[in-house]
Amino acid sequence: MRKTKTNKNGNGNPYKLKLYLIISLYMFSLIIVHEIWRIIASTLIAYIVIFIIGRRSAGNMKTLLSFYLYILPMAILYDILWKFGRNAPFWFISTQLSLIAYGLGNITSLLVYWISALPLLVFPINFNGIVLYTISTMIPPLVLYISLSKKGLEYVRTAVIAVTDYKGDLFEQIIKGSEENITWNALLIKNGNRVKAILEPGIHYGPFKGVGSSDFPRYIVNLTDYKVLPLHGCGSHEKNVVSSNDMKRYVRYLFSKIFKSSENSCKPLIPFQGSYNDWSYLVFGCKKKPLILLWNIKGSEDISCDAVKEFLDKAIIVDSHCIETDKMSLFDIKEALKNALNGIEECRSETRCCLEFFHVDNNIIKEANLCENWFALFKQCCDNNCKTIVVIPSNNIEVVSSTRYMNALRGLAHMVTIDDHSCISDGSNKGALVWSDNFLKLVKDSIRNCVPSSCELSFKSGEVKLKLWGNDTFKELSDLMKRGKKAWYLVLGLYILPIVILVAYIV
Repeated sequence: MRKTKTNKNGNGNPYKLKLYLIISLYMFSLIIVHEIWRIIASTLIAYIVIFIIGRRSAGNMKTLLSFYLYILPMAILYDILWKFGRNAPFWFISTQLSLIAYGLGNITSLLVYWISALPLLVFPINFNGIVLYTISTMIPPLVLYISLSKKGLEYVRTAVIAVTDYKGDLFEQIIKGSEENITWNALLIKNGNRVKAILEPGIHYGPFKGVGSSDFPRYIVNLTDYKVLPLHGCGSHEKNVVSSNDMKRYVRYLFSKIFKSSENSCKPLIPFQGSYNDWSYLVFGCKKKPLILLWNIKGSEDISCDAVKEFLDKAIIVDSHCIETDKMSLFDIKEALKNALNGIEECRSETRCCLEFFHVDNNIIKEANLCENWFALFKQCCDNNCKTIVVIPSNNIEVVSSTRYMNALRGLAHMVTIDDHSCISDGSNKGALVWSDNFLKLVKDSIRNCVPSSCELSFKSGEVKLKLWGNDTFKELSDLMKRGKKAWYLVLGLYILPIVILVAYIV
């Protein structure tokens, strides 16, 4: 496969339209109501305070643009009030900007913002104005602090910086994590002189874009020049690597171990598919240590390692992530794995394989909601028994689309996603694969073009110590997310209330 650079944002700069719209609206407001300059200046002050005084990161035009977009509805209402001769209050602006100044900065940046914006927001300065400005500046951050706690706020701040400025180091610094031994497994496929591998690395590809191990699939695929296909084993975010630098070192370590050390040759099996109640499975690879892909027909999401612990030394277990669900039942999973292992038969004739990566054009990436510009196919055949998987760089499959894809590919292939977090939370709504006629056609054409040839199979396993999030960090963040969902309504209320009051002023 020829590597190409993907423009994730499609054609052109996605912020140009927003930029032109915001500048036009604010300039129009300046022509009609010169008082709008206070909003423009106060927003700029909040931006400067956060990224210079708060020392969070180097701000950029995109971030400043987002600030103005955030304040725009109130600025428009303010403009309308002044146009009709109504004395518009400024406390609603200080309410919103103080949330930003404290939420992305700290208590120091909030105080600096309060002092710096005072002449702008209270003009001419009077005692009542100062009191109202102070109350509206301090109360919202206090609500935020009580709702999320100090540690919770620190997580939110650094996560927002990581998402908006693609700087994950701040977020990684506050995760303590713990050193743990993890096991990795690889199935090697040799066609002639070409050797490729399917890898289950023992880690989770998270938490989100650019942070921890979220870029693991992209990094290993590129480093190995499309010779390694990463799949998702058991476990969830407790198996995130704390540092993205550690993740990169781990990838280089795996590269050396997979291709530059001796492998365990094996007797290939006859690939087959089966089921046990709600669980389905596909079995590939070696008789001694088979590759088993699992999924629940009602939905599966991050199968826990405890649920399959007794099988981890007997098989390479992969979570297909092909039907997204909020709640997953692990009932009968052990029985399904026992059935899969009991159903294995050695292939006594020629084994044929095909492991190929296929390029996806930008328009289809956008249409199907992919994280990367590739997908992969793996076929294994013994005599007339052939099974195929289509491996997608996405985060699960949107549930309706999943059913459509599976029906469309029935008899041809099983669709698997790698639970890719490399594009999650980047503001582009990427993540779950969605339905695309063009993508389906591309997949079907590629299935025909992936012609199996005589192959040799082998497997490798190893153990390495890595600093992972661990259960304590995962539990802490899970608890925070539950609090955050409740706090979200308070923050949303603090945004909506001033708008409602301003509308009341107009009426």
